[in-house]
Amino acid sequence: MEKYNEFKRHLVSLLGELQAVIAQAEGNQHLFLRMTATTLEGAYKALLIFDGDVMPAAELLPKKQPKSPKKPKESKKSPPKRKYGTYGWVQLTDVQYANFVAQLGEAELKRCINYIDESAQTTGNARNWRDWNLVVHKCARDKWGISGYSASPKQPKPPMGNGPHFESGMELDMLKNFMEGKA
Repeated sequence: MEKYNEFKRHLVSLLGELQAVIAQAEGNQHLFLRMTATTLEGAYKALLIFDGDVMPAAELLPKKQPKSPKKPKESKKSPPKRKYGTYGWVQLTDVQYANFVAQLGEAELKRCINYIDESAQTTGNARNWRDWNLVVHKCARDKWGISGYSASPKQPKPPMGNGPHFESGMELDMLKNFMEGKA
């Protein structure tokens, strides 16, 4: 019973010391580690007292385990991408391609891929497209490459000056001729 009481006294003392170490060394990692090491040495002494055996504290520390052969790490590789288009700029996984076929249809998907592929080839991918899935999606949504279509409605051009407004250049030419007396 005497050993138990002595151990309990040491343990309570060590807990108080650990609280003091944490409070004093907050923000100073080097000081914290030094003070904690001293406090832990006291804990080893308390264990020796309770156990009754006299053993150096170094022997109480866990032995270093021999390094086991490293397991091959599971790579977090994304699924392989295939190149689409004449020049191979557009790269999609099989799942992405299948999703686009389901959403857009084969013909629209091929049109988008060809348009994007040719644009990237022409400019050397000057737009630095990397997420081809997103680029194909935007191409289909905004109808890139379809003449006469614009994603945003065109605003009529504001009239120039305060004079009469002409629908065609021919009307303007007729007015100029009239003004010059050639009519």
